[in-house]
Amino acid sequence: MTSLQRLKKKESSIDISLKLPDETTIPCHKLVLMAASPFFETMFQSGMKESTQREVQLDFSDAATIKMVIDYFYSGTIDINAGNVQELVAASEFLCLTDLKEHLGAFMTDQIDATNCVEFYRYARKFSLGKLIPHCLEHILSNFSQAFGSSSNFADLSEEELINVVSDDRLKTENENIVFHSVVRWVNVDLEQRKEAFVRIAAFIRFPFCTLEECHNNIVREKLMINATCMDLLYEAISTKTSPIIQHSMHSSRHVPRLAYTTKKPHLLRVYANFSHLMVGQCTEDITQTNQVSGVGWTFPQRTDYQTIFNQDRLFAFGGCDSSNGQHCSTVESFDQKQNTWKAEPAMLQAVSKPYIVHFGTKIYVLGGVDANGPSLATQEFDADWGIWQLKKEMPGVCQSGAAVSLNHRIFVVGGAERACFSYTPSTDTWAVLSQPTHVHNVFPAAAAWKGKILLLGNQGEEYDPETDAWSACQALIPTDGNLSVPKGLFAVFM
Repeated sequence: MTSLQRLKKKESSIDISLKLPDETTIPCHKLVLMAASPFFETMFQSGMKESTQREVQLDFSDAATIKMVIDYFYSGTIDINAGNVQELVAASEFLCLTDLKEHLGAFMTDQIDATNCVEFYRYARKFSLGKLIPHCLEHILSNFSQAFGSSSNFADLSEEELINVVSDDRLKTENENIVFHSVVRWVNVDLEQRKEAFVRIAAFIRFPFCTLEECHNNIVREKLMINATCMDLLYEAISTKTSPIIQHSMHSSRHVPRLAYTTKKPHLLRVYANFSHLMVGQCTEDITQTNQVSGVGWTFPQRTDYQTIFNQDRLFAFGGCDSSNGQHCSTVESFDQKQNTWKAEPAMLQAVSKPYIVHFGTKIYVLGGVDANGPSLATQEFDADWGIWQLKKEMPGVCQSGAAVSLNHRIFVVGGAERACFSYTPSTDTWAVLSQPTHVHNVFPAAAAWKGKILLLGNQGEEYDPETDAWSACQALIPTDGNLSVPKGLFAVFM
């Protein structure tokens, strides 16, 4: 029996009651409390009013946690688990229990994973859990995409904490697009308070390792980038991407140390695994320094009626039908050029074949298609950076064998047997029904945005003006021989 347990048995020596938030009380000994905690030692020896009272109110934590800590004072043991460890850390900090807090930090170190490393990192910094901080940071840096994508706690990071992560040379991710969009997401959580911080954090983003497609299509259009400092960083990055030093590092191992890329600021580069080929048909166009074209026999997904899109240096295939049983699939894959194989991505929320695929901003939209019940009206949004799917508002009607295209702030689904013309606004998650095309377009239709209008080529050529919600003939789209029975791949070039 320990000395604390013997003291507890001496009921006659109880000289203080601790009143808890749930109105219950714990009879205690001042001597035990003072011996266990500097907080109580100060309380009972400093002349504070509590030193003369028979009952002291405690409200620094919930009743269950306080009871656990007081029991620990007497027994010397405590049951720590994932559900109570953070409350116990806060209580240990309040009661100045250095040894217990260190023990709790060691427990949390063993529990770190991609879903909690950001939360633990913030907690470790808040309560000065010195040994836990580097472990959390290392896990964030090694699993950046998963850590920031699977947890909402990244939004609570302070500017200093986010800079600590983004600026670290050890950060590993597929490309810098993910880092850029992570910072943008963080700012947009509290735009008014954080928009000024974006410029400061942007100085630590390695823009040369964002893909050129992302730089030209999205980063340059991001409102937060519209200032002299950020545009200078982006311009410098795009110019630098042609540097022999950068080209060499981009084709090296992603784990090698980063190289300085500018004389203006002390930036360093992350080295990423990147795609050195752009797939075209059954050949690849080598976009390395040789700029030669060589034939390769890359494989196709093992299903039919899937749809593909090239996004951020990756080729994605969405949905389709299982070749073995004809069932509609929710499968999503991206092509790994190094292994010449398709890699599984997070599955769609609804299984469809022949959907429309549209790239809009940083997201990919999978619209309509066919499911087990017939034509689908589903609108599925995919964040390729984070691998996150969301179901959005359904399409207002069916459009089979049509086409889809994005223009300005909207996505349009047009043509088909139904002569459809629908527009979707991602920012408000709303659909609108617009004026119908003049003709039915269901023979290999294709759509393209051109000078603020939508060009639709199917059975006939038509032009749609979103400003006037009107269709007009566009004979310039019709082949000179009048023959529209051409391979579908030719329309892909048009698109």
